[in-house]
Amino acid sequence: MKTAYLGLAKAGTQPEPFRWLFPRLMSRTPFGPMLTIDRGPYSIRLHRANACVGAWDDPTNYRREETFLRSILRPGDTVVDVGANIGLVTLTASALVESGGRVVAIEPHPRTFSILQDHISLNAATNVVAVQSAVGESGGAAFISDGAYDDMNHIERDKTGGIAVPCLRLDDLASSLALETVRVLKIDVEGFELFVLRGGRATLARTSFVYIEVAEAHFAVNGYSTADVLAELAIAGFECRSLNREGLPADLIPAGWVANDCQNILAIRQRAAEPSP
Repeated sequence: MKTAYLGLAKAGTQPEPFRWLFPRLMSRTPFGPMLTIDRGPYSIRLHRANACVGAWDDPTNYRREETFLRSILRPGDTVVDVGANIGLVTLTASALVESGGRVVAIEPHPRTFSILQDHISLNAATNVVAVQSAVGESGGAAFISDGAYDDMNHIERDKTGGIAVPCLRLDDLASSLALETVRVLKIDVEGFELFVLRGGRATLARTSFVYIEVAEAHFAVNGYSTADVLAELAIAGFECRSLNREGLPADLIPAGWVANDCQNILAIRQRAAEPSP
């Protein structure tokens, strides 16, 4: 009762209380997933997931990623989506690369992965390969948190809690799927980004663009910094840029820059990767 009361109280502070409250209540019932949300090139269902509720709340939510992908992708391209969540980037990319392209959608959390699979099926996205796994520097097993905020679940480095999931190196997965070149590699793994990059150095050498989330606070939990991520990308031959409000490449990221806010940046290939030491 207390949770319901707090939800009603917060709804009262919203400009459109009913619009805010409706998806949050409906997504908790068996009827929520019967409702679909038209996103233009694809649709999703009103599952109990933050991205689903957010898309119902405001049709403009999560559109910056779509703007970026439209500016970069072409029919026939290959996209790898590490941390696919419920599939917003995956489904946008699937529509843009068309039947001749490929999208690899990787999501470790079992509940979120089931929603991702449902959305792939809903959109008949036959050019998508869905993989339930974490991605890291080494293969084996990992543990992912199981919090209420499904888009913020993260790999537990101390392996003392969460849900056990398989963990793959990006290079091993790319090899098993015979990915020759990658147009866009998107990485959003709540602080595990550096380990994805380190386990994917051969794949990075065949990648044109890396669309990656950066956040110093998330990185610090895992014992590294923004500088480590930028250095890994520089060694791989990329130049990093910020993104403007529309989601398009903007200013060159300067030396010493720190990602004090959680944001996405774009790494653009400039040259071949440096030889491994």
